[in-house]
Amino acid sequence: MNGKEKTEGHRLRDLKFFTAIKMLDHIGLTMYSKYSKAISELVVNGYDADANYVTVDIKAGGGLAPEEKLMRAVLGDKGHDKIVIQDNGEGMDELDIREGYMFLGSGQKRAVKQTPIFHRLPIGNKGIGKLDGFGIAKRIEVRTVKNGKAFEFCLDRDELENTERMGKLKEPVLDRASMPIMEFDAKGERNGTTVILRKLRPECGKIDVDKVIAHLAHELPLGKNFRVIVNGHPCEPKDIPARRKIPINHTDPICGYIVGEILIATKMLKKPGVFTTVRGRVVGEPSLFGLSPTSFTYHVGDLIAGSAEVASFDPEDKTDEMPVIKTDREGFVETHPKYVAYADYMKKLLTDICREEERKHQAKEEAEKKAKVDEAIKQVAEDFNAYDELLKRKARQDSTIKGRVDETGRTVIRPDLHIETKRRLERHRDHTPIPSKLMKEIKAIFGSGRLRFRNQMYDIKIHPLGADWPECDIRQQESLILVNLDHPAYEQGINEDCIEIVVFRAIAACFARNDSESSEEMYEKLDEMIRFQAERMKKRRPKGKKPSQTESELVLNSK
Repeated sequence: MNGKEKTEGHRLRDLKFFTAIKMLDHIGLTMYSKYSKAISELVVNGYDADANYVTVDIKAGGGLAPEEKLMRAVLGDKGHDKIVIQDNGEGMDELDIREGYMFLGSGQKRAVKQTPIFHRLPIGNKGIGKLDGFGIAKRIEVRTVKNGKAFEFCLDRDELENTERMGKLKEPVLDRASMPIMEFDAKGERNGTTVILRKLRPECGKIDVDKVIAHLAHELPLGKNFRVIVNGHPCEPKDIPARRKIPINHTDPICGYIVGEILIATKMLKKPGVFTTVRGRVVGEPSLFGLSPTSFTYHVGDLIAGSAEVASFDPEDKTDEMPVIKTDREGFVETHPKYVAYADYMKKLLTDICREEERKHQAKEEAEKKAKVDEAIKQVAEDFNAYDELLKRKARQDSTIKGRVDETGRTVIRPDLHIETKRRLERHRDHTPIPSKLMKEIKAIFGSGRLRFRNQMYDIKIHPLGADWPECDIRQQESLILVNLDHPAYEQGINEDCIEIVVFRAIAACFARNDSESSEEMYEKLDEMIRFQAERMKKRRPKGKKPSQTESELVLNSK
């Protein structure tokens, strides 16, 4: 080396890792500093131990009602905040404790393919779940019973500081810490494990018991064979009221079998999205896999809920070299090929579902709009027929007063009902052409109503002609009135509860325009018709019902 011959060396003492006590903080505080998360991990230990129930008793100031706090203060009960997690699982013997519980990072749980009683697939696999208590407390007390023998030991973060130290910084070494264990005769006691967390960390804040219950209810695989009770309240998953359920049953070549159900909720959700479960346990938050809830017209993305189970994210037969699930189970490694394939499939599935829901919503909305416009047209036709009768009466009166001399020189009392229609304003001379095929389709539609105006009977037809077409078009030669359902004015009229006014005004505007020689004359005729309808609406309005703002304005203007 460097021009010199390499000399023969001699072997030194082999290297090995030493773990500082601070490693407990790095794992516990970093991953499990939330009460709900830490408690959930301890409850999962009961699930893996084949327990059919786990009780969680939270006796902490932050989780107590005001009257309970006062009572404890009166009794002088201070400094006894604790969290007790108790299960009726198979418990642990001395070998289980020494070679399993105290073995950090061990995957021994996965040596058991299924639990003996309930045939469960173990959820835990990282071998660090026993440290979760250190995220929210400084002392963990354990009592476990198995086959007539009980064992008690505790892990105290402060006491561990007194263990042997080494290294340049003279730090306490975890694997040289001494932790006593006691054995007791427990004949007659049922198997199970109790974990008590004391010296709760104030930096974790107050415990919200309701949030703990909600977290356990949606994250854990609860059922008749696995129940969790927190402070006497059972954890029960909340059902989301759904108007539609879409099953998932898909096998992907990369991520494997996906099974579950997508829900279309009856109302918008605060956190829309699909939960992903692995071995029945929720991982991370609900996701829409890249879709924006507002990317669809009717915000159907805000109605998406459900869950999907992906077994290949934690397979039974082998362990992936690169895990899909993050160590803290707060989510997934999103660059993992399995997750990429899963996310792509779910995004496409949710997109198709949202588009279908959007089409249904639009069709329903269009049907409701058509029904309301159709109902309005019937009333509008009656109003126009009444207006036409008014015109006839005026014509009779004028004819009676003025009279008319016929060819023989006699005065005729009968009014002349034939009134020539004046030419339309120049700018409205031509109709916008409608394709003949569409016109045949329109004529074949059952009429929404019929009205008479100027001694001519018209059929009223509703048809979506596009937003660029006018609200209404009168085809005088064909005795046809076309109401364009696509025009935004009708949707606005429905929203403002004045659809009759909008339809009447649209038809009246066409009649006034066709029957006038100037703009001034057109507006006078339109004003006369609108005032007429406003008075009729006022008379037929039910007692006690307030008029809409638009109707009030019309009635006010008609006075």
